[in-house]
Amino acid sequence: FKRRLRLIRRAAGEARDLDVLVDRLRQRWPVPTAGAPEAGRVIGLLAEQQTASRGPIRECWAELTSWDWPARQARLLKLLAELDSPRYVRFARRQMRLAGRQFFATTGPFRRAAQLHQFRIRGKRLRYSLDLFADALKPRPQARCLKRLKQMQEALG
Repeated sequence: FKRRLRLIRRAAGEARDLDVLVDRLRQRWPVPTAGAPEAGRVIGLLAEQQTASRGPIRECWAELTSWDWPARQARLLKLLAELDSPRYVRFARRQMRLAGRQFFATTGPFRRAAQLHQFRIRGKRLRYSLDLFADALKPRPQARCLKRLKQMQEALG
């Protein structure tokens, strides 16, 4: 299962990188101008790559769907929601503390692109952890916190 998730993550990562790059280039050059005709060609080539990069994601999704993944996922989430054991709650809180510590340890100033990249990754992990463990956390995470993390991710790309 972990291997399959890793394949999906890698395929989605390449597609996401191309999506961000094409989007930023289109913002910079919304309409190819006479002064930058090469921009249109570059954007066109990247857009073709962007479309092709989604094929592996579709293949992974088709494989998961053939395993009846949506039903398995629903059963797992139902089981997790029903868990009220102190052991699960301790686990969830420990994971949230770890995600929070790692996130805040990577805050700026960002002197290198690698530092900003780590901040993006830690922000994503914190957001997904909040989503996953929301039922086990008391008090429940506020929607405002999740909304801010999502806004941060969109701003950072």
